[in-house]
Amino acid sequence: MHLTQKSKLATVIHQQLANSISLLRIILAPLLCYLIYNNITGASWLMLCLALSDGIDGYVARNIGQETALGKLLDPIADKVIAAFALLAIAIRSGSLTLYLCTALQLCRDLFFTHARISAYLKSAPQPAYPVTLVSKFKTILLFLAIFLSILGLEKQNLLVQNIANMLLCSSTIVSMYTLIRVKYPHQVYK
Repeated sequence: MHLTQKSKLATVIHQQLANSISLLRIILAPLLCYLIYNNITGASWLMLCLALSDGIDGYVARNIGQETALGKLLDPIADKVIAAFALLAIAIRSGSLTLYLCTALQLCRDLFFTHARISAYLKSAPQPAYPVTLVSKFKTILLFLAIFLSILGLEKQNLLVQNIANMLLCSSTIVSMYTLIRVKYPHQVYK
């Protein structure tokens, strides 16, 4: 690569750093699933990194002026892809009926919002179809904490940690269902 090509690449990466982080989070989600089955310690570390990077991409976007329509689409999709891969792997590995039910409800809700957001993005809507709210951020924190503790509980074979993770996952699912059915305006459901 010539120096000018390298500097152009560096400029593009800097301009799109937040979106690049979101894309990396999406790409790493299948690895998380693999690690849950094959290297549970690696899975717990990766989940911790993925959860922390959720805050980092938002911080970068807001504070470096990189907020874009694509970023507003990618960030919540990254959260949903990570959650889907992790929840499915944990539910299958644990065989817990509660985890299967919570996973199914979370996935159905996430498919609804993801479809709506992608449709609005493709129609070049100026605002996301369903903007991220404080309630949705709280739900995501609960969900990622539940996933992390589930992985940790599997790793340590600790029933107490697994039960706490299940309670957090159930709480996150209740908040998810609340956000799905709560309608403030006839055309708007909050994430």
